[in-house]
Amino acid sequence: MRAGWINVVVAAIVMLATMPGRTQGLGLITEPLLGDLHLDRVTYATINLWATLLGAAICLPIGRVFDTLGLRLTTLLLTLALAAVVWSMSQLAAGGWLALFLLVLATRALGQSALSIASITAVGKSFKERAGLAMGVYAVLLSVGFMLAFVHVGTQVRAAGWRSAWAQIAYGLILIGAPAILFLREPGAAAVDPAAAPATGTTLADALKTPTFWIFGIATALFGLVSSGLGLFNQAVLAERGFAQSVYVTFLAATAIVALVGQFGSGWLSLYWPMPRLLAIAMGIYGIALVLLSLVTALWQLWIVAVLAGLSGGMITTLFFAVWGQAFGQGAPRSHPGRGADADGAGVGGGTARVRERRSPHRVVRTRPVDPRAARPADRRGRAAPPPSSAVAAVAFSSNWKLQQPRSRTRPAAASRRMAPGSA
Repeated sequence: MRAGWINVVVAAIVMLATMPGRTQGLGLITEPLLGDLHLDRVTYATINLWATLLGAAICLPIGRVFDTLGLRLTTLLLTLALAAVVWSMSQLAAGGWLALFLLVLATRALGQSALSIASITAVGKSFKERAGLAMGVYAVLLSVGFMLAFVHVGTQVRAAGWRSAWAQIAYGLILIGAPAILFLREPGAAAVDPAAAPATGTTLADALKTPTFWIFGIATALFGLVSSGLGLFNQAVLAERGFAQSVYVTFLAATAIVALVGQFGSGWLSLYWPMPRLLAIAMGIYGIALVLLSLVTALWQLWIVAVLAGLSGGMITTLFFAVWGQAFGQGAPRSHPGRGADADGAGVGGGTARVRERRSPHRVVRTRPVDPRAARPADRRGRAAPPPSSAVAAVAFSSNWKLQQPRSRTRPAAASRRMAPGSA
């Protein structure tokens, strides 16, 4: 058990190491990088679009590499490789968009994709019992860690420039991240109770025929499209509204902490409310935040936006990773959430290009299988509200509000609205 908790701490450090490959991390250096390398926002957005989509391809073979070389050795090598890429990026000369593309692609592939999987695997496979508690502690460590990282890197960018800040991250990966990974214990496979009934679930073909799959997948992909575009160019958006870079950094840190409240809140509410309705509420809140962001002129108004964006983002992240086991059963193929993640990844990549001149704490769920065919599609869609990105939330809100929670084949209908307590 002690080794499991050590893995939780190390996994949180590994996830923090992914920051230079994440949209929010790159967003911290977007404006000074564009000025230094003489790039326009459309070119940089296009670079991030293709780097994100191509970088996600490493998710396919990395699991086999973990099985072959071991989680600790592979994670160590990935961290050192990411450090080399980040340092090389800090030394990049002006005028080389191809070199920038290759480096951003490497940060996306090594950080956002491969190391994220390593972090989640370390936690998910380290606990045979009390997995919910472990994931809760993991989520708290991540929220606090990213908040501190955003503040430190943002302050360093303002004081010494983006190259110095990026070089410091590379040194931190070598001096802090790599030694911490040496404490990682190889997690074993979760034990299976021979007396327990075998897990059952739907096939991928059946899942693709249900509105549950498509509405959750598309809604979270649309959220990724908007949030990734906003995250990459958030400093420019806030500057347009009259806020300094220091306010942007604080805004980013505040949303990271508030997201933790949204994660725990949605986990608890899912015990009593259907997840489609919770997702509709989260998308509605996010749509309100987008509308208000286009109107803010005072600091107190911006903090309202931060609370709304953080709450909705935390809720959507939790619901995305919780719904697959709830709707399709734990015996369903792993390609179910993978196909949903493909849609989400496409949205994340597309969002960086869509904004143009303006600009996921994973959870393990153990629930009984339910019948996705009990769900029915939405028959109405909400009207778009300005700005245009808020139309995304409006459509997703109305679609999910009408979608019914799938009912279980093996338990009463009232119980089908609830998730296992350990998954909250």
